[in-house]
Amino acid sequence: MNTQSLSILLSTLTQHELDYKEGNIYDFSKNALFSKIGNENIYRLEGYHEGESFVVKKNSRFQKVPPHVHSFVEINYMFSGSCEQIINGKTLTLLEGEIILIDCETVHAIGYTNENDIMISLLIHKGYLNNTFLNRLSNDSIISRFFINAMNRKTNHNNYIMFHSANSRRLPLFMNELLCEYYSPSLNFSEILNNLFILVISELVNIFGHEMNQKLDTPSQFSIIPVLKYIETNYKNSTLNSTALFFNINPNYLTTLLKQHTGYPYKELILCQKMKATQKLLINTDMSIKEIAHAVGYDNLTFFYKKFKEHFHCLPKEYRDQKPSF
Repeated sequence: MNTQSLSILLSTLTQHELDYKEGNIYDFSKNALFSKIGNENIYRLEGYHEGESFVVKKNSRFQKVPPHVHSFVEINYMFSGSCEQIINGKTLTLLEGEIILIDCETVHAIGYTNENDIMISLLIHKGYLNNTFLNRLSNDSIISRFFINAMNRKTNHNNYIMFHSANSRRLPLFMNELLCEYYSPSLNFSEILNNLFILVISELVNIFGHEMNQKLDTPSQFSIIPVLKYIETNYKNSTLNSTALFFNINPNYLTTLLKQHTGYPYKELILCQKMKATQKLLINTDMSIKEIAHAVGYDNLTFFYKKFKEHFHCLPKEYRDQKPSF
């Protein structure tokens, strides 16, 4: 399947859509389950199947979906056209190329869609999203961890995140490939699908980070993001005082900012960065343990062994022996 045949497949009206277009609207009350939200009975629409990584569904056009909840996270991607999303009574318009992430158990509804309004929903178990992907991405760098923690806070506060991704070059490429693989599975279907999903989530983290950085990049508000980038680059030799001096701020204030925005003190961020670099060198090089320790900023080999064992609960050689190379 290619992008052209994918577009034809998604544009073709299903029998349900033909019925809805003729005015035969689906009766959601038929065999419906309800959840008590406040003083209202809200439809409970479950469409996630246990055992599957995630489910892809095309939203049926020519009808509205009433306020409802479900036990899975919903990621809606606007393949073409536009669609209203009503979340906790607030109306948002999802435009072509944009994505909205809606947390589980969040009351939301979908507005009426015309023939060109094609929306794709990814239905994902929250544990799968957090454990398999967000935790994996957050280990890549302190920047990724910062943005993912911010995304989680925003989701917990608003129950959704809107990604203004219409101008993203990569997102439509990743989504098209994911949809082609889903609708026309290859021999390595599961592996390819999971990795394409990682790319989608990674790009959403990038988009969120870019938007957040723009909001913080004002003269009246100090942005923590350049500090995190500085730590990632200079973790071998930097100290709290040298970092504070570089950004012309008080060391105590820097400590407060880091703790507030990342949940970690300066030393812990440096340690995580050193251990991440050590992990990569152990897996991907033949350098000796002593050479690796020196490369990541440790002159005292005994201290390096101590910190490594505290972090990974094994010795460097044991870690290297048990981890396959990439």
